[in-house]
Amino acid sequence: MDFASGVFLAALAAGAGPTIIHLLNRRRRRTVYWGPMELLREVARRSRRALQIRDVLLLVLRTIVVILFVLAMARPYWSSSPADNGEPTATHAVIVVDNSLSMGYKPLDKSLLDTAKARTAQFIRSLPEGSEVSIIPLCGYSRWHARDVYTIMKDAAEAVNQIELVDRSGSLREGLAQAVTARSASHLPTKRTVFVGDAQGRTRLLDGAEAYLEGVGDLQIVQVGPTERTNSWVADFRLVHGIADTDSPAVFRAVIRHEGKPRRNVQVTLTIDGVEAPDQERTVDLVSGHELWMDFTHHFRVPGTSAEPLFVPATLKLSTDHLDHLVEDDSRTLIVPVVARTPVVFVDQHGPNELPDQNMFGETARARRLLNSRAYAGPGRKALVRQVLRTIDRLTREDLKDARLVVIGGVTSPAPQAVTLLREYVEQGGNLFIGAGEGFDPVQWTEAAWKDGAGILPAPLKKDLLGQVPRPGQREVSSFGLDKQSIVGQALYLDTTPEEADKILARPKFFRAVVADVQAAREGIERLMAASSWPIVRPGKEKEIDVRKAIDTLSLEGDQLRVRVIKMDKGPEIGPRDIMQALDLKEDAIGAGRWVRDRVELTSEKP
Repeated sequence: MDFASGVFLAALAAGAGPTIIHLLNRRRRRTVYWGPMELLREVARRSRRALQIRDVLLLVLRTIVVILFVLAMARPYWSSSPADNGEPTATHAVIVVDNSLSMGYKPLDKSLLDTAKARTAQFIRSLPEGSEVSIIPLCGYSRWHARDVYTIMKDAAEAVNQIELVDRSGSLREGLAQAVTARSASHLPTKRTVFVGDAQGRTRLLDGAEAYLEGVGDLQIVQVGPTERTNSWVADFRLVHGIADTDSPAVFRAVIRHEGKPRRNVQVTLTIDGVEAPDQERTVDLVSGHELWMDFTHHFRVPGTSAEPLFVPATLKLSTDHLDHLVEDDSRTLIVPVVARTPVVFVDQHGPNELPDQNMFGETARARRLLNSRAYAGPGRKALVRQVLRTIDRLTREDLKDARLVVIGGVTSPAPQAVTLLREYVEQGGNLFIGAGEGFDPVQWTEAAWKDGAGILPAPLKKDLLGQVPRPGQREVSSFGLDKQSIVGQALYLDTTPEEADKILARPKFFRAVVADVQAAREGIERLMAASSWPIVRPGKEKEIDVRKAIDTLSLEGDQLRVRVIKMDKGPEIGPRDIMQALDLKEDAIGAGRWVRDRVELTSEKP
């Protein structure tokens, strides 16, 4: 038999307590002879023996209760396979060492982690001969490399000394889960699991570890932390909007916590890229249990782009003194992405000449409000859209230079120079969204922006609009909505859940719609298919080849042009990029080049 807490065995001396109390309470009587009492002597003699038996039984029971309580506190156990010769049995010890940030606390000259290593090494040296050891740091890290089982105790002690402090909290549940796995690494039948740490709230058994207690068997918890500690730390440090830009100050929010003896005149400093932020140093007083919320601001001057942000480190640091025994948690650093706000150009009938006080807004006002709203940016995030308002006749090349999107609405007819600019903008990868809105004339738009496919419309428009605006007092109203299947894909990508996407697409309602003349666009494809000459392309920039020799068949199914390409055994191979170039004919031959490229489907087969 062995005891997990043998120190309690000294309390077995308390088992003599009931006997001593019994002896002290015994009365010393003086015999006085009195005639009338002689008659009662016989009765007292018969009952005295029963009382003596009762007193002895009570004394024995009280002594047994005390002894059993002491043995329970000492936690006796028997080895599952005791040695026949009575010598200590070789044991597989699984040791979990808490290396979370709290173990860096230094009551004197040594940290709690150093104390835990020393206690662990001492335990390893006390193991019986032939024992095996598994070492598990509570907080794993990339530089930790250890064997599953150590059979040489010196190697196990050296592995313990290599455990490093990790800047995060620990969970006993995770440690015990690893211990359950490690127990199977040794074939020794006797197992023992030891947890060495400061037993703070985050590493106690109250975090869901009960489910692993049965798997670890005998568990011993060795506490190395002080009963009272004084420490201040940065509990949280984050960028409020998640991203920073050069147009408005970035807001940093910090949470400072303290426990133990009060601290006075603690300096809290914000540094950006190693340089102290101007006018952002604060002096605070901290008391035990105090949680202090603080906001800091900084205006970044140099931006990155939305595609390649500029990443800048920001650090919040507390000053230290003799009362702070854990300096590792006195600062926190985060990486701040700094971008320039993305310009989006809105073109409508009023442009920058809106008159809100007179309720005169352009047709793009709702789209602008959506892009700039908190609902779009998300709670606690910053809208990174810089709105540029223009009328169609005031649109310039400089406006489109860095624009990621152009939204047009409420324009009666586009100016010719605007069509040319927008065509170049789209060909260079720009995104163009055209909405009709009030005053939209489909006839003028077709004449100015279709240009047989060389303009900015994907297809000519029919002159008659679909639907009608409700008359005043009309009760039965018919409206249109968005067909999800017709727009979701390359034309519209919503980075959200399908349910949320359905809600967004179901929200817009309108009464009149512009109709695209798809038949006219199909006629353009048919003229393309009937074209007698194909351009010469240079696959791989090595040899010229006639694309006609690489195309087997052309077919039109719905609005999809299907092209079957023949893979040739010799010569340069014709790829999809070459076919796209071939289909982009000159404007005087067919103007549906871009419309075709967006709707072509390529297949490849050998002849």
